[in-house]
Amino acid sequence: MSGLLLLPLLTFGCDGFNGDDTGIPPNAHPADDPLWDLDAPPTFRLTVDVDDWEQVLWDIVPTDECVRREYIEASLTFIDPVDGGSEVYDQVGMRWRGHSALNHDEYTRVGLKLAFDEYTTGRDFYGLDKVNLMGTEGDYSLMREHLALRVARDVGIEAPRSTYAHLFVNDVYMGFYPMTEESDDGCYIANHFTEGGSMFKAEGYCGGRGDFEDDGDDPADYLDTYEPKGGTPDEAIVTDLFPLIECANTAAAADFEACIPVLIDVENWLTEIAVDVVLPDIDGFIGAGQNYVFYKDPDLGLFVIWPWDKDLALADSNLDSGWDLAGVHPTWAADFRNVLGDRLVRTYKNEYCDLVERVAERYDPDTFVPEIDDHAVLVAPWIEADPWMDAERWGWIIDDIMDVVDLRHPEIVSRAAACDF
Repeated sequence: MSGLLLLPLLTFGCDGFNGDDTGIPPNAHPADDPLWDLDAPPTFRLTVDVDDWEQVLWDIVPTDECVRREYIEASLTFIDPVDGGSEVYDQVGMRWRGHSALNHDEYTRVGLKLAFDEYTTGRDFYGLDKVNLMGTEGDYSLMREHLALRVARDVGIEAPRSTYAHLFVNDVYMGFYPMTEESDDGCYIANHFTEGGSMFKAEGYCGGRGDFEDDGDDPADYLDTYEPKGGTPDEAIVTDLFPLIECANTAAAADFEACIPVLIDVENWLTEIAVDVVLPDIDGFIGAGQNYVFYKDPDLGLFVIWPWDKDLALADSNLDSGWDLAGVHPTWAADFRNVLGDRLVRTYKNEYCDLVERVAERYDPDTFVPEIDDHAVLVAPWIEADPWMDAERWGWIIDDIMDVVDLRHPEIVSRAAACDF
């Protein structure tokens, strides 16, 4: 057996493991899924033909952070945490990810996007085209996104799967990264829905707020805000998006009540709003008007919505004592209005309040805070072994997350029960 095949055993705690000096604890509870089991994070070992690979990546980052970033080529050895086996993938695309990558500071480790189909058309990796290894630019805890997506999934939103992974580049241990499923491609549709519908990604930061304002009759005026994804043709702007824009902006309340249930899954969209309000998260559909995807599911004939990039959720900076359920969001409602979100909340007031209560039950600190603590205990050894992370600073942020849950929950329950807007 070659040294490469022995490597998985070393990585997960067998004899000789300490020679890597990573401190990665052994795999205690393997599961059937080699990617998404929290107890057994996979390992990615990238090999790049240049020593100064980080500088190479920085050199190809465009000055306009909204321009598509180019990939460089790498070879990947994937270490399966379930059976200890290894798989080699040549010609994998590798680049920095995240708009904040150009504005990094001493506490920022930039994330990576790995594209398995960049050089080999149609190739997938365990049902994925791409893998996102998340940096620290939005969340030094490395937990906010995972926890927020877990809450969303548990209340019925088809949110991306998330876990963690160990990363080596050119045999150097780079650390412990949150890993999140790519949320806006054909693989996501295949993994979560029936294929054949229209998918749109709200570009937000690089394309304007996805708040469903009526911007006129020219489809080109919508392409930068609602990017067709997953093979969706640009023509779907007219056939599928325009009816939703028209309905959201119709003047008569009775007309809105008639048109919206035949265009979207109303409960699904109200639940998405409730999740952002309860967490809270200022960076989603109802806040910044970005970081969400919506898809016309052929089985339903309706648009469904899900979030991505929740690394700003569960933060005390999102809290404001002046918020109310009618204003929808604690801090952004005074300055931003989401046309569709606002009408949904006011038209389906009682249903919305019931959903806020339902999400708040999932968020109850009596159960959610111990869950956060258990999750922190699980990842703490890997945080301590990470050459980038300051474990003490990380611990302070975990305490802050728990404080937000404790502080916010009673008021959410009270206002949702009153539903007096």
